[in-house]
Amino acid sequence: MCGHTWRGSWCSWDCWCTTWCLYSTSTAAHATTRWWWPLSSSPSCATNCCTPSLSATNCCTPSLSATSLLPQVCMLLSSLYHTLNCRSEESCRRWLSYDIFGISASFLAIFLSGIYYGFWCPEYLGVRNTYMALVGCLFLGAMTFLLNPKLMGSEWDNTRVALFTGWAVSGLLPLAHWMYIHGGFNHGIVQVFLPRIIVMYIISGAAVFVYLGKIPERYFPGRFDIVGSSHQLWHLIVVAALIYWHQTGLLYAKFRLTYGCRADLIDL
Repeated sequence: MCGHTWRGSWCSWDCWCTTWCLYSTSTAAHATTRWWWPLSSSPSCATNCCTPSLSATNCCTPSLSATSLLPQVCMLLSSLYHTLNCRSEESCRRWLSYDIFGISASFLAIFLSGIYYGFWCPEYLGVRNTYMALVGCLFLGAMTFLLNPKLMGSEWDNTRVALFTGWAVSGLLPLAHWMYIHGGFNHGIVQVFLPRIIVMYIISGAAVFVYLGKIPERYFPGRFDIVGSSHQLWHLIVVAALIYWHQTGLLYAKFRLTYGCRADLIDL
């Protein structure tokens, strides 16, 4: 990822200029920031606050609103990485660590929003805050490691895989708890949303697999230097994951708006 020809004589402004030229050395993901804002906002903030049948605690909170901004951070840092990584290997590794932070922040948004809506009702407020704090602490611990440019070498690949895997597995705890309090596999709400959660894990796992496996360029050296590299596929899959999760959030919010907090007692 940081092994191409460097423009050591360039200043940062030169890198910025090439973003708008056909000979730019990378296919930056900055284009996605132009249309991403409407897709990444919280599914039903305005709806929740204007619905008398729901508790005021369901209105947008700072913690939930923050998850709306994390995908924007992801796309912004990705744009900066693809724009400024051409100066030197040091610059590339530094911005790559920020890029990985942005991608991780988007996954954090997925976790936090899933926990928030999964434990939507007021009686689960303490559980919701506990899980959100736990996920946030795990995120900070992982980022402390991942943001160190000295640890971006290939010799640390296995450690990065372990960190991402551990973080993903930690999401199974609130998932299992959510299934338990809603009646298990045979209950309607679990049958509706568990498959979507599983698909979300599959999409996210595919993104990590493509990125860390350097697929397809490891099998076809030189053919995907401009278009089709693992890094670009990683971004496309992550965008697909965020869009899919956004739609799931809309569906879950619509479900709660329709059935209310007693929906966990309804066999759909």
